[in-house]
Amino acid sequence: MDTHEMMANWDAWAKSDPMWAILTDPTKKGGQWNPEEFFHSGQAFVDDRMVWLRQQGINFQPNAKALDFGCGLGRLTQALGKYFAETHGVDISEEMIKQARQLNRMGGRVIYHHNPHHNLQLFAEATFDLIFSFIVLQHIPCRFQKDYLTDFLRVLKPGGVALFQCVHALGWRAWLPDEWVDLWRRHRSGGAPIIPMYGLPKQALAKICTRHGGVIIHDQAHHSEEVPRFISVEYLIRKEQKGNLG
Repeated sequence: MDTHEMMANWDAWAKSDPMWAILTDPTKKGGQWNPEEFFHSGQAFVDDRMVWLRQQGINFQPNAKALDFGCGLGRLTQALGKYFAETHGVDISEEMIKQARQLNRMGGRVIYHHNPHHNLQLFAEATFDLIFSFIVLQHIPCRFQKDYLTDFLRVLKPGGVALFQCVHALGWRAWLPDEWVDLWRRHRSGGAPIIPMYGLPKQALAKICTRHGGVIIHDQAHHSEEVPRFISVEYLIRKEQKGNLG
């Protein structure tokens, strides 16, 4: 997939079944998500991760800014708005962003951006104290994951952190080019929108951190029988203070 295909795919989901596409509970397919329940699940998740960050000794100033990367309808963005003076949500789907703005309950504390690019060029260097992203990078081709992760470290303030999840492919799936998988998925779907999975090599993430001043301070793997060819890993990465950059 290129960025235009990604945009078209997620715009199609936004118009057909956006909440299920974001949080794929098998009992909620076909518009069965209750919006209150959907957004409550996001608040519960963010509350849990913010408690965990405090346990790691990571605290934020009252004027801190957060970025929710791959925000969709703002399920996690609005939840982050409880903790930050300013929270920005960014997504490749213009239709998702349109709906997120309509659903926003946080006023000016939450700002949404449509980003059709495979980078974060719309944000200046050293803008955010926290970057937050879950069940997003796994749906982005590896070459673009690398671009976004590189820009995570550019737009983080020195000393800021990125808390995110991505997947690593296992076995034969790790050797299969994304382009081949895309061809097979297009054939199988018959043109309907899909929810693709792309595993980023662990060494690629480590290389990005080394080159751009990121330090992995936590990683936790989770394996699910539902996706046996991938392992999901939650990462916490801190951007080095300028004086510590090699």
